[in-house]
Amino acid sequence: MPFAVAASFAAALLIHLVVLPPGYLAAALYIVPVVLVASRWGWRATAAAVVAGAAAVSWHAIAGGVPLVLWAAGVLALALVGYLAVLLSRERSGAER
Repeated sequence: MPFAVAASFAAALLIHLVVLPPGYLAAALYIVPVVLVASRWGWRATAAAVVAGAAAVSWHAIAGGVPLVLWAAGVLALALVGYLAVLLSRERSGAER
């Protein structure tokens, strides 16, 4: 499973850097690794994946000159999905006990 998470983060970065035009913000690419982490590991790992995805989106937005409104909307959407993923992983770990 760690390979799948790393591969999905790498694929998201590769698509964001190579395939998409400069300045194009795609926060949705980083949702897949977050959901993978939430389905297998605890809430701390899920939160770390959300932070890593938000950092990647922020870095691409700043480097690409994306307007602040679009950048904030992308990070907010990723944070909302991340919050739900953290809740999912907490519920899953509580059900396993």
